[in-house]
Amino acid sequence: MKHKTYKLIIYAMNSGTLIEPFSERDFRRACPGLPEGTYKAFLHEVHPIFSTT
Repeated sequence: MKHKTYKLIIYAMNSGTLIEPFSERDFRRACPGLPEGTYKAFLHEVHPIFSTT
């Protein structure tokens, strides 16, 4: 599931439906239909995928 989730996030970012930094709520809206635990386990707070620091 990890790779599928990452690919969905990248797709959502590239399509403009998910913008960094994003929260669990943003992730849920941009990538609906994932198992409930995925949203909470993968992102429990605002989390940038590509850090600039």
